[in-house]
Amino acid sequence: MRSFSLLFFSSLSPRQTFPLQGEYDAWQIVADLGIIENKSLPMPPAAPAQAALVNEYGANFTAIVHANLLSSPQHSIFLDSCFHHCGGWGDYPVGSTKITQPFAMKEWYDAIGQGTLPKPNEQKTWIQGKPYPCLECCTTTTEV
Repeated sequence: MRSFSLLFFSSLSPRQTFPLQGEYDAWQIVADLGIIENKSLPMPPAAPAQAALVNEYGANFTAIVHANLLSSPQHSIFLDSCFHHCGGWGDYPVGSTKITQPFAMKEWYDAIGQGTLPKPNEQKTWIQGKPYPCLECCTTTTEV
């Protein structure tokens, strides 16, 4: 894996940031890992070796999110476990309440609008944390 691939969180603005991100981002998986996507399938074939590599990539990405993004109380994230890149606004439910991106973003925005920042790692975050391939909610064809 190229070392620069997962470093963008370290250069975020000091202002509030709320990325909407897939743990297994379709563009990143195809570009960074060289896994070929079949456009007729919702996600690339999950050969055991490929699935293990994608899961390792997702674990590394999530660790970087925690270390470089969530260590600052003004930042939060909606990190789903679906294989997609952009789009799908409202299509990826996370957590026991099955909240989707637009509702999570509004809840986060309303919380920061109260003027008090939470302590690090206590901010509103939504992280699905499912292994790849996540067949529970990933049923639509992905555009990369």
